[in-house]
Amino acid sequence: MTFIEFLNERFLNLIDDKESKRELAQEVWDILVFSYKPVGGLKGSGFKNKEDMIENIPFWKIMKSNKKIVGVLMYKDKGGRKRVAIGTDGSNEGKAMLSDALKNDFNRSYGEVSDNSWRFIQKHLTQEYLLQIVKLPAEVQKILKKEIFKLDEVPKSKWFSKIKPDKTDPFYDYYYLRNISGELHVKIMLGIDGLEIK
Repeated sequence: MTFIEFLNERFLNLIDDKESKRELAQEVWDILVFSYKPVGGLKGSGFKNKEDMIENIPFWKIMKSNKKIVGVLMYKDKGGRKRVAIGTDGSNEGKAMLSDALKNDFNRSYGEVSDNSWRFIQKHLTQEYLLQIVKLPAEVQKILKKEIFKLDEVPKSKWFSKIKPDKTDPFYDYYYLRNISGELHVKIMLGIDGLEIK
């Protein structure tokens, strides 16, 4: 295997390549369904079904090993390259490859994370680094142009989240709540906005 073949085996970027996306859609969909099942499933525009994903998620970053997809990062172009979903097949290799991809990803994209995704990121990236790339709720409001709430504005009983941060959490001032499909989810935003998908 040549070096180029090795790189292609590990990472595959699909931008508006619907033919390739259709070929890989079932495998990618299965990974995302598996990854988001513990938090009530995939939510949001672009994830109603495989065809919706093909049509409305323009950039797929796929991690492969032995011709098998082991991890994915999905992006939309919304005020920059916005990461809208991540997942693995649950294998140690998939988790390691996703961790490696994320370490390089925050310098060229941004995204909201919550629940299992946030726990995964905290496990694999240092607190010092995360505090350099996290956004305050006021910044999030400007980027998203959607209504968000600070944690203190809404009783915990109304939070739809596995994460229930308190004031001892070093990220407490960075969390916010956003209404997704009628439920208030605790979120945090990380990365750099304003960089378009290319």
